[in-house]
Formats: sequence, C-alpha cells, structure tokens
Amino acid sequence: MRSPFRNSLLLACVGACCASALAGNPQFKGGNVFFASRGNAQICEFTPAGVYVGAHASGSTEVFDVEFGPDGLMYVPKHADAISSARIRAFRADGALIAEMPVTGTPVAVTVGPGGRFYVAEYLEQRVDVLGVGGTVDAMFGLNATLPRGVTFTARGLIGVPYEGSGVVAFFDPTPFPVGLLTANAPKRMITLADGALYVSDGLGVLRFFDRFGIAIPSEDVSGPFGAPIIDAAIQPDYSPLIVLPTASSGLDMNWTSATIPFVDAALSNPTGVAVCPYRFKATVKGTLTQLGGKSRTVSQTATLSVLPGSNRVMLAFAPNSKLGKAFLGQSFVAYGVEDGGVFPDRRAIHAMQRPDASLLFATVSIDLRLVDAKNAAGEFVRVKSAQGSLHASNAFATFVGSIKSGKALN
Repeated sequence: MRSPFRNSLLLACVGACCASALAGNPQFKGGNVFFASRGNAQICEFTPAGVYVGAHASGSTEVFDVEFGPDGLMYVPKHADAISSARIRAFRADGALIAEMPVTGTPVAVTVGPGGRFYVAEYLEQRVDVLGVGGTVDAMFGLNATLPRGVTFTARGLIGVPYEGSGVVAFFDPTPFPVGLLTANAPKRMITLADGALYVSDGLGVLRFFDRFGIAIPSEDVSGPFGAPIIDAAIQPDYSPLIVLPTASSGLDMNWTSATIPFVDAALSNPTGVAVCPYRFKATVKGTLTQLGGKSRTVSQTATLSVLPGSNRVMLAFAPNSKLGKAFLGQSFVAYGVEDGGVFPDRRAIHAMQRPDASLLFATVSIDLRLVDAKNAAGEFVRVKSAQGSLHASNAFATFVGSIKSGKALN
C-alpha cells in the first residue's frame, strides 16, 4: 500500500482543481436517474418520472457503471480499447472531461467510499481496487472467488462485493479483511435499505431480501415478470427499488405507491449500471476544532453537502486549503448509515458514519442530519429542501465537534 500522506497531497491537489472547475458551471440535476448505456457508450439521463432528458457522451467505446462523487462530478469506468487503457473518467455536467484515473484491470463498477476514495470492481482480475482521489492505487483486495460485479457499503460500514461467478456476496471490514458471506444465485449488485437491510440482485431476476442480520426473508423478495437477470439496482428517494434489465432499452422503478414507472428510450442501449444524482447544497459547518499539540478553536466555514434520501449516504466536501481541509488532510467525508422516515415524509433523519482504514488517517466521522422534503399536490416527494444536523470527526491529528446547516441549493 502506498503512503496515505502522499495520496492525501494528491487528493488536495485534484480536489482543488475539481472545485475550481465546477465553480459557476452547470450541475447535474438532483434526483434525476442516470443509466450507463453500454451499447452506445453514453450515460442516459431521465427524470424521476421516467421522462428522457438526454445523453452524456462518455468518450469511450464502452461504459459499465455510473457514480457521483462528493465533488459533484460523474464518474464512469471504461475498459481498455485500441486508443487508451482502462480508466475511471470524471465528467462535469456540461460534458467536460475533468480527470482520468487509469486502472489495470476490467472495471465494471465504481463506488465512492470513506475519504472520497473510489472502490472499483475489477471483473476478470477477481479483485477490488481502491483509488485515492489522485488516481493512485491505495489498496487491492479480494477473496478466493470469481467475477466481482459491484461494490456496496452497508449501514455498518462494511464493504459488500457480489461475486457473480462464485454465487456469494463477500463482506470486508475497512482494513479490508473478509468478515462474512451471503449466498445468492449469480449476484450482480447489492443495495442497502433505509433500516440497514439488503437487497441482492439475483441471476434469476429477483431482488433477494436479507435483513440487517444477514438472514434471508423470501417473503420480502421483489420479483416480477422480468424474464432476465437484474444487472444493477438502486433505491430512489421514495424508497422504491430501481432496477436495470439487460434488454435493448430498459429500466424500471418498482414504485410501492403507484404503477411501475418504465425508463425506456431509443438512446438507452444495453444498460449495465444506474445511479440517482444526489441533492447538493452549499453548507456552513461550525464547531470546535482541536488539533494534536494545539489549543481548541472555534471554526466556521463553508462546505458542499451532498445527500440523497434512500441512498443512506451523506457526502461532505471541504476546500483543501480550508481549516478543516488541512486538519483532515484535504479529504471529503463519505458516510453510510440508516434512515428514519416513512414513504413520502415531510421530514426524515439520516445517521451515517465513516469508518477509518487501518492507518487512522482517514477520519472517523459521525453525521446526523434532519432533512426537510418538498412534496407535490399529490403528497409525493419532489426534492430535498434543506438539511441540518451535527458533525463529529477525528483522526490521528485532529478532532472536530460541530453542526452542519445547508444553504443555497446547487442543483
């Protein structure tokens, strides 16, 4: 493993470049659904109601997945071709290619994790690569299993990796060290529900349900006349599952309260991945910062808050040259946890944690947020209006205790 100090410096540099590049530019629309359209190397965008918005060119011969980072960029993995090696590409909403992170394998999925690092499932290499924001490989890990198809963080901060070839989902702690297994039929992706339970996309076209203790509950499975395996899945802000099917142009929102919403358009060809864009806000962070060998001091600064109900994830990004950016090595906080809220609530709470790796340089973080949602005349979720709550963070050099309050919506 390379030095975390070196990667932190790279992280600060790249983060500053990305923050500068995003200033004043269009943002991806919060709540919109993005499909990786492998057949024509595009990312296809839809509204939550299934209305096609348009396509984002990926500049690649194939795309396999799509993810959004704490910097507001869209990340797309691609395989090697005659022109370039395999890499993870970062795009701005106006289509500008902001950064590229080369990888050495066959990336099929990318997920952002603690410290803003990227976890990449390398399909044929039977491993997961962990990339620092500078693109360096911090770690590689895996199991004696074949064809990893995705990476998911659970409510407890464990890393779940579905191995399609071996019929298991392996769980790793942040070290990462293997700590458990679930069995499933050719699993492709896994998603975490609001209460910490899990859905695993099964090769038979079923979302298999496992409670928060890892016990299969067949009566809670989500199935339908799909006639094909589920390639990817996500949870929408109304908590309904969104699934991807391997047909020419298909995605379905299995809505709990209304008819199934199809995501179909001629531009969508052989989709392989899906992501819902988080809502992003300017935010103010206030509190007490205590650093090793120094005195405590009051800190008040701006940050960027990204949150998406249903995803169990909160992301907070600081400017690398800010007080908190320097204290916590310029990194972003990416925390996973549980949510408290019913279907279409006015308000809901998210409690999320970022667990550190073995070095303790990546901060241990606890974030508690209360979200206020906007609803339409029918009482359906429209968007997140605001968020506020508390933030606790500590690493080997600093501790912060304070509050977060959202300001202007960015998207």
